[in-house]
Amino acid sequence: MSEAEMLYLEAMIPELAAAAFRLAEAEALMTAGKVVKAVNGKVIELYADGSTRVLKEIEPPMPVTPGTKRYRKAS
Repeated sequence: MSEAEMLYLEAMIPELAAAAFRLAEAEALMTAGKVVKAVNGKVIELYADGSTRVLKEIEPPMPVTPGTKRYRKAS
């Protein structure tokens, strides 16, 4: 496999991951009838009929620059 082919395939990973996530969510909706996910600062329960229920308000996501290292303080 050439370097160009490897770079192309690596660039496809985010798109493939997003497609896999959408498929998993659809399958969960078909089998369990609901999924729980975070949307716009809320944890929601999404039902197969398209209705939603807010379970909890959450903090907004923290922006992180790719490649940045973050450390937790030991308590």
